[in-house]
Amino acid sequence: MWKVIFLIFFANIASLYGDQHSHDIRTRFINQPLDHFNPFNRRNFDQRYIQNTEFFHDGGPIYIYLTVGEEYFGVYDTFIKSGLVYEIAEETNGLLFALEHRYFGLSRPTEDTTFDNLQWLNIHQALADIARFIAFVKENTYGAENSRVILWGRGYGGSLAIWSRLKYPNLVDGAWGSSSPLNAVLEHSQTLVNAFTTINNIGGPECGSTIQEAFQILDEAFMTGNTSFIVERLRLCEELDSSNIYDLARIDYSIATDSYRFIQNARYPEIDEKCRIITGADTPDNPPIDALDGFARWYIDDLNRHRDCFDYRNDVVVAMYSDPEWDSVSTIDGRRQKLWLQCTQLGGFPITNEGTEHPYGRRFEIRFFRRWCADAFANENFIDRWFMDDLIGQTNQHFGGLNPKIYRILLTHGEMDPLRTLSALTDLNSQAKVHVINMESFSRDMGSPSEVQDYPHLLEVKGIIRDEILGFIRAADEDQPTTPPPNETPPPIEPGSY
Repeated sequence: MWKVIFLIFFANIASLYGDQHSHDIRTRFINQPLDHFNPFNRRNFDQRYIQNTEFFHDGGPIYIYLTVGEEYFGVYDTFIKSGLVYEIAEETNGLLFALEHRYFGLSRPTEDTTFDNLQWLNIHQALADIARFIAFVKENTYGAENSRVILWGRGYGGSLAIWSRLKYPNLVDGAWGSSSPLNAVLEHSQTLVNAFTTINNIGGPECGSTIQEAFQILDEAFMTGNTSFIVERLRLCEELDSSNIYDLARIDYSIATDSYRFIQNARYPEIDEKCRIITGADTPDNPPIDALDGFARWYIDDLNRHRDCFDYRNDVVVAMYSDPEWDSVSTIDGRRQKLWLQCTQLGGFPITNEGTEHPYGRRFEIRFFRRWCADAFANENFIDRWFMDDLIGQTNQHFGGLNPKIYRILLTHGEMDPLRTLSALTDLNSQAKVHVINMESFSRDMGSPSEVQDYPHLLEVKGIIRDEILGFIRAADEDQPTTPPPNETPPPIEPGSY
């Protein structure tokens, strides 16, 4: 008797001070064909998904978050147990899922990721996985037979949501892509230009000019071979061979990539804060020795303060990306898989374009990336001048690039996201809206609305997102409902699976 009373007492305490929501979250697997488009290939694999049924009532919408390699960063199920769509699901008695992309996390279709085994890692197979998953959920969830389906994701995951709506409109009733690229181009010089423009606009011209001068110091040291102070200040792991053009390109690329990714994910005040470090505004009694020292105070001493040393060697980096084994350094967080998608279908390589309109050097142009793809996947076809252009160009042929013929979708972008110019920035039509969010970076619109934390325009856009998603559901309900295909029926076969 007393045991029961104590259990009730502690349960009540937990309800007062713990999470007010009782998440019913479970990890499961669906068996998928390795190749949806070849009926003679009978190989299968288990694709992981996570479900949250805490709000679901019969007929409630199905919300599927498309995740790509996010488990490593600790956000794999974040958006199905919190955030904007989570609240919409609560409001609409919805059923929440996070579906893992093939070849990422525990969804491993092959014994390793060698070149031959990566042939099934492509957009078409991923979209077919999504279509089959939707049919599976509707067939195996009581009360979901006629549920409306909304897909969403951020970055490439959001692109998949949009393309799924385009390719399978009979299964997908609406889609939202947050900071999601649509235009597949091999070269994207605008990435670095966009990042530098943001630095100048927020951190001020003094910050931009300091970074520019820092890279001029680097460039001069590379050309003269006088690099001992570079090795010391950038904490390089090895002495620098200034005759190795790929090592020099890798240094420039690594710094530029870290810089634009910081901009991509930073909040507005953070950029100003880091610029004060770079210019020495916060340390008037200890000013930087020169522009390189000022930049290194942010890049080395702050951003990478936990890194023992900067291993810039190109052959070391390429060797890491070349390891095909599961749970290697490059596959466990999806870096090798993402590079494969980039080399074969997505593109968007941030080339320097001779260093115009940005300070980040001039050494990593498209030949650097062609060589990287060829070495990482042990295939010299990537070196061919037109090979990657043709492969990546097919993506736009299939999905329409910046102007897909689509409706009942929503695209949102942060004004500070350097990759925003890989996507549509104005409305495609009256039922395919685009919103660019002032003073925001990558996917800041995924979280729950907060009058305390959100800038007014972000709060406004979150309201628009909610209204648009609810509008997708209402519009779909006005359509004639269709019976989902049986689970054993694969999606339609189409040529060009890779």
